[in-house]
Amino acid sequence: WAVIDGFRSAKFGMTEKQVTRAIEKDFKLPMSKIKRSVSSLERTSAITIKIPELFGAGGAAQISYIFGHQSKDLSHINILWGLGVSEKVDTQGIVEAANLLRTHLNKKRYKEGLVLNAPVTETSTIVFRGSDKKGRMALILMTAPKPLKDENPADAAKRVSLKLSYVLNPKQPDVLTVKEGDF
Repeated sequence: WAVIDGFRSAKFGMTEKQVTRAIEKDFKLPMSKIKRSVSSLERTSAITIKIPELFGAGGAAQISYIFGHQSKDLSHINILWGLGVSEKVDTQGIVEAANLLRTHLNKKRYKEGLVLNAPVTETSTIVFRGSDKKGRMALILMTAPKPLKDENPADAAKRVSLKLSYVLNPKQPDVLTVKEGDF
């Protein structure tokens, strides 16, 4: 059975300080390379790092460790490749990364919600989605924008992105919400 409990040494439920130590252990990055931010909409906080190459495909990756609005503990991890991370996007490398990650994650058994290569929109595809026995989810989403008017398809391909998310509680995320009956 799959066990989705975080990413590498960073585990769900850890504090920001514990995750920072896990990042230092996993990636040997100095503190100056760790950026902190706050989402004004969800009222979550995040620490984000950029890695020149996370594994043998996809190129540079940006990893965001997101801490819950109420719990202040690690509740979500996003790993992003492509547009927004690299100045020069390696489209083929991103597709290879998606395929390698899907194959790797699909080796395990999932309790519910297993989805492979399902189109969401004309430009987005769920490459993989699965939940473990505790309801924690892994999701790989690829976005490949259509060419803009008068744009070369090869140029549009440079705007591809891939996101791998690990989510502690996808049904009730720890974010600021409007409660039933408030409005």
